[in-house]
Amino acid sequence: MKRSEANRKVNNQRFLQKHLNDPIPALSSLTDEQRRAVIIDEDNNLVVAPAGSGKTSVIVAKAGYLIDKHYRHPSELLLLAFARNARKELEERLRTRLGNYVADNLTVQTFHKLGMAIIGDVEGKLPTLSKVAEDERALHDLLKKIMVDLVAEGQICEALLNWFKSNFAPYRSRHEFKNWGEYRDYI
Repeated sequence: MKRSEANRKVNNQRFLQKHLNDPIPALSSLTDEQRRAVIIDEDNNLVVAPAGSGKTSVIVAKAGYLIDKHYRHPSELLLLAFARNARKELEERLRTRLGNYVADNLTVQTFHKLGMAIIGDVEGKLPTLSKVAEDERALHDLLKKIMVDLVAEGQICEALLNWFKSNFAPYRSRHEFKNWGEYRDYI
């Protein structure tokens, strides 16, 4: 390891130990591991955590910490979520924990919306989306229609059935059903 890298690691560890117990409201309800994730500010930080482990709390705390320490202004932060419901949850928690001013000046988006905005800026207009991209029922109906069409094709139907047989349980032969309607419903 190069000496400069070793020095960086030592200094980062000192910084972390010094600030791990800072009396900042954003850190007050977090575990030590969550506090570390908030305080560490490298070029790349990877936080791996399962569902329900407090990732949203860490994101909110990280924003609060950066703002409280005057490292960043709310308008300089972009918080991303995968789904709309996660974005809404993030916005609610920001408002509750950091206040209206911060919540109103932070940008919170889904990856999809950010991508659409980037494409819109580059292309000069937003791309049109299929209805199934935003409507779960339309997506379900499309997938159901595709499955019905595939079942109607002999060779494709066999390949599809073989795939389902090997990937889902329990398998039932089409001969076990009273009619094609029951069989299609099963598939």
